[in-house]
Amino acid sequence: MVGSVFAGVLDIIKYLVKPVGAFFPGLTLVMTLKGCIYGCFFYRRPLSLPRVLAAQFVIGWCAM
Repeated sequence: MVGSVFAGVLDIIKYLVKPVGAFFPGLTLVMTLKGCIYGCFFYRRPLSLPRVLAAQFVIGWCAM
């Protein structure tokens, strides 16, 4: 949860600091989902190459 909240707030702050185009809330939702996925893969677990690749695969698959 912390990762998803942080990613969503960071997306909003980045828009407020340097707005490029119109604000799109769907992108903020995607960023919160990515933060949640990263949190599920890495929270209290050892960092390993297969885990990193699996997280990147899931993130890429969700972006389609």
